[in-house]
Order: sequence, then C-alpha cells, then structure tokens
Amino acid sequence: MTAGQPDSGSCRGRLAAENLGRAFPQALEAPEKVFEIDELKKLPIFEGLADTVLKKIQPYVLDALYRPDQVILREGEYSDAAYYILSGVVEVVLTQLPDRQQAPSPAKVAREAKSPAARAQDLIAKPARDRAVGHAADSTQTVILSDIPAEIRRGGQVILEKGEIFGEISALSRYPVSATVRARSEVACVMIRTPALRILQRSAPKFKEFVDRRYRERSLETHLRNVGLFARCSDRFLRSLKERVELVSFEPGELIVEEGSPADSFYLVRGGYVKVSARTGAADLALTYLRKGDFFGEAAMLLEEPWPFSFSAIESV
Repeated sequence: MTAGQPDSGSCRGRLAAENLGRAFPQALEAPEKVFEIDELKKLPIFEGLADTVLKKIQPYVLDALYRPDQVILREGEYSDAAYYILSGVVEVVLTQLPDRQQAPSPAKVAREAKSPAARAQDLIAKPARDRAVGHAADSTQTVILSDIPAEIRRGGQVILEKGEIFGEISALSRYPVSATVRARSEVACVMIRTPALRILQRSAPKFKEFVDRRYRERSLETHLRNVGLFARCSDRFLRSLKERVELVSFEPGELIVEEGSPADSFYLVRGGYVKVSARTGAADLALTYLRKGDFFGEAAMLLEEPWPFSFSAIESV
C-alpha cells in the first residue's frame, strides 16, 4: 500500500455501510436489536415455541423501528425478512398492476366461468400439456398480495396495524415484493430474517397456523374466485370451501405430485415457483414453471386422469 492510498479494509467497511444504508435506511440511525430469549417468549407470534427453537431463530429475529413515511418494503425489490407489527400503523400501496393480473376481456372471463361439465368438455379438446395447468382470470383488477395479508387495486391503499405479519412469502420464495409498505406513524416491528422463517416453517406449527389464518381470512376467497372452475360459485359455497381448503408448504426441490400417480387434489399456487416436468428416459425435462395464481389438477380430476406430469417446488412453495 503506497502513501495516500486508502486502507482496503476501511474501503470495504465503508462500502458495506453504504449498502446497508440503501437496503435498510433506518439501520444506520437506529440499528436493529437482537431479542433475548425471554423477550421472544413474550411475543404472541412465538407463543408456545420450545427454547431449542427460540435459540435457533434468535440471531435472525431483530427489533426494528421506523419513522413516519419511512419505506419498510418497496414494490418490485427483493427482501430477506418478514415483519410482525408490534405497534404503530403501516400503509400498503400498489403503484403497478402485475402483467399476469391485467384484466382479461369479458369474453375470456365468460369462457372461463363454466360449469364443471362444460369445463371438462373444453379440456378434452386441449393437448395434455395445455390442459395440465391453468392461470387465474381476474376481471376486477384486484391483486392478491400473497406476501401481505390483503387484497388491493392499483392506486389503492390498505392499512395494517398491530398484530399483522407481512413479507414472509417473498422472503421464503425469493420473488419481488408485491407492493410498497410504508410507516404511517412511529412503527415498531419484529424483523424475522429468512433463516428464521425456514426454521419456523419446519418446526413451529403454531407459527404456520398464525400466518395461514390471516391468508384464509383475508385473501383465499378471492384467490379461489379467480379460478374459472369456481368463478360462478355462490358466495356461500366459497365461504364454506375456504374453511376446508388445506394450506400446504413444500421445501425447495420437494416433489408435490408425481407423473402417473392418481390425481386426487386441485392445487392453487399461493406463492413461490413450481416446476412442471415430464419423464424422458432416465431424466426429467422441464416443460414450464408456475407462480402465484396459477393452478394444476383441474383437468386430471374432472377427467379422472392420472397426473400427466410431475410438479415440484423451486425454492419454498
């Protein structure tokens, strides 16, 4: 190192601080604090967790504070944490309507909204690959925010208060945040980083129940109605159905259904990416990928066929 040159370690430290400041603007002014085990036990979201689980997640669970108007999550960016609101109020704002959720034409909606018998006739005429999967048809421009417990229209706003959790599906599935979340008041959050979320997903049924209950209450009925098979069903039927739907999770690489096995379920993708593949000799050939709002199993069940392809999780699904 010659005279006048900056120390490389100092440069790295300065760059790290700058990157941290861009990613988490509040961190340099109010660094997050790791909770003690006794503090974690008092949080409703971790109620009843064993000490062994709490010790595993402790390094990844932080106390984060935000000022009014400060952005917590930004639409379109990636996040590595979920947030549980301890106090204060946040607003959720959607500025763009995702391409996959642009409203289809009235003719397309009418075509999708058919009885099961009519849907079966339509599916018979399609090649196996085309009828194996489907995409949601949304004529309302209402966006289901899978990583935030809310539905929202472009330009609309949703308020979240104490006791809500958001961001967990983006953090687990590694796809962009679906809407901007901003503090409307002084806000205190529990920031749960992705490693802790993975541990909780595997080892803490009550945590999964906590997250799933909000999705079931807030968004599931609309998610179902965006599928042509359920588009003409009554509100009463859908309210009954959403209580009986099973909310399941799959680890990265996990097989969801296997080609050739009996089809006994209909799957609607709530979050993450699903690989559709076919056997070719000793290998599997990837045919396509599914994401939030896509579904599979409709044709196999209506036509009483075995699964035509294998479906497996990419990242967390």
